[in-house]
Amino acid sequence: MNTTTHAYKILLATHPALRKKSDPVDSVDHTIKTLMMDMTKIMVDHEGVGLAAPQIGVHKRVLTMDIRHVHTEKPNMFCMANPEIIWRSETQSVAKEYCFSVPEIGVQVTRPEEVKIRYIDEHNTEREIHATGILARCAQHEMDHLDGIVTLDYLSPLRRKLALKKLQRMEKYQEGDAEPTGDDVTL
Repeated sequence: MNTTTHAYKILLATHPALRKKSDPVDSVDHTIKTLMMDMTKIMVDHEGVGLAAPQIGVHKRVLTMDIRHVHTEKPNMFCMANPEIIWRSETQSVAKEYCFSVPEIGVQVTRPEEVKIRYIDEHNTEREIHATGILARCAQHEMDHLDGIVTLDYLSPLRRKLALKKLQRMEKYQEGDAEPTGDDVTL
């Protein structure tokens, strides 16, 4: 399978594919490594911090992250296949998270402040990392995508309904079916 970044489109949270649990990869072979590199390019091109394979319609347990404090720093890249949290801190923190699949809608999410993650890297080597701060938050966010969870799931039913309506309008506008109405709801 030959993959190229121009073949992928970031899916909105309204897309049913984002609700499917992703399949584990057998190993990080050439195809998975190419997927990781394509995802990294998409993530960097869109100035994001993380991207999970389901967000581009690929149901593999693969994610990429570029954790740096400011955009002028050197990249701090992580490519993970089959990531799993093997330890969570009891200490939790709340922060507003943004997502490529939920554009313009920040959602307050409570997560463990620290996690230990076991994964396979882009060289097919099993690794473990103790993640804190933005790395811990980003990894948990992207791993949610691998399990069919989007940030809207952390909202109350009313706010989720309003956010979904906004995303449906965005989706129609992207498809050229309608003009933006200008009555977006601020969440």
